[in-house]
Amino acid sequence: MAIRTVIIFCFLFIVADAIADVPKDTFRLANEAFEKGAVDDAIQLYESIASNDFGSTTLYYNLGTAYLKKENWPAARYYLEKARQEHPTRVDLNSNLEYVRERVDDQYNFPHFPLAGFIEQIHSLFGKNFISLLMLFLFIGGILVAYLRPSHWKTSLYIGTAAWILVFSVFLLERKIDTIQHNMAIVWNDQVQLYDKPEVARESKIADLRAGLKVRSLEKIGPWCRVDLADGTSGWIEDKDIRFL
Repeated sequence: MAIRTVIIFCFLFIVADAIADVPKDTFRLANEAFEKGAVDDAIQLYESIASNDFGSTTLYYNLGTAYLKKENWPAARYYLEKARQEHPTRVDLNSNLEYVRERVDDQYNFPHFPLAGFIEQIHSLFGKNFISLLMLFLFIGGILVAYLRPSHWKTSLYIGTAAWILVFSVFLLERKIDTIQHNMAIVWNDQVQLYDKPEVARESKIADLRAGLKVRSLEKIGPWCRVDLADGTSGWIEDKDIRFL
């Protein structure tokens, strides 16, 4: 029985390791195709990885850059924006993103949430899970100190509570910023019409939106989303014409 368990465990480990190597091999082939100028092949390979939820800053950056080469501005903007969510301060990423924004004439910025820059710096330096891990570390550390140094439990409690509250406040801010980011979307089709109410009517048309523009979703009614643009314009758009980040 024990031998069978060991064999099954080893088999599962080998299978899991082989599965984990699949996106690595595909990513390598995609990079090689891109370097050889076979951009369409590279995009197809990158997309096959992304469609299986193997996302990363590098994958999104490479995919966005590949679409940039093909002048597919909405797809380039979409993946570069996703990469920036993972690594906000990467220089080459921001340079490519700025180029795409110029091509779609989207030079306005949405107002920054308070301390958003501070959160972005933390994510760039330590990763997106750092604050959650720090909260867990402080909680476990507080328990260990109280257990190992019971004579100092009051001091440890005050200091630990203050530190935990501070980190928890930053965590709540991070969650708020994350929610805002997930409400962002890219206009996917060209000449998309923006209306002042959720219905197709010539008299309620506000503007035509270019593919690649970034919008923020405010509410959803059926197939319609109320969105606003960075320049302050707001209205209704069919959700089939946008792709959420």
